[in-house]
Amino acid sequence: MPNHVHVLVKPLEGHELSRILQGWKGYASKEINRALGKAGTIWLDESFDHIVRDKDSLRTFEDYIQQNPVRAGLKRGSYVLGRGMARFE
Repeated sequence: MPNHVHVLVKPLEGHELSRILQGWKGYASKEINRALGKAGTIWLDESFDHIVRDKDSLRTFEDYIQQNPVRAGLKRGSYVLGRGMARFE
């Protein structure tokens, strides 16, 4: 998505989601700013996390994420969907 990301992640034991997000956002911010020749804040402080409680809810979240670019009107090939180590375009 042009203005946000969706991620399904299961933190390993002993790792907190907030720390994982902090690392991702920090790294991505530096890389985005470097690529654009800019400096400053990229991400909002907030995140909207949800608990996946069973296989049905996992499927619901996966479907939502996959359809999000389509609903936003993005053309196929202008975004990348990934799953684990696999990527789907």
